[in-house]
Amino acid sequence: MGTGKPLGLIIEKATGQTYYNEVTSRFLQPLHLTLTAPGVMTYNPVEEWTGGGLVSNSRDLAVWAKTLYEGRAMKGPYLKDLFHAVPRSGSQWHSR
Repeated sequence: MGTGKPLGLIIEKATGQTYYNEVTSRFLQPLHLTLTAPGVMTYNPVEEWTGGGLVSNSRDLAVWAKTLYEGRAMKGPYLKDLFHAVPRSGSQWHSR
């Protein structure tokens, strides 16, 4: 099990809402991502629940990327961490 499922359970326990409701109210609605929907296409619920599972289009992806890289997608200073991410050990991008 990856980090997605425990994270989703924590989000739901802390908020009293479903993960999809939280994604919608905290990201999709405030950012006007009207053509993005959570939980619509699920091939593997374990992997796609909090590990993705969003269906979108190019317009909403462009809006999300612009908002993210302008530092307006979430509260707090996240850009430094975003641009200094370290590849996961064992991934194809991890230096050996």
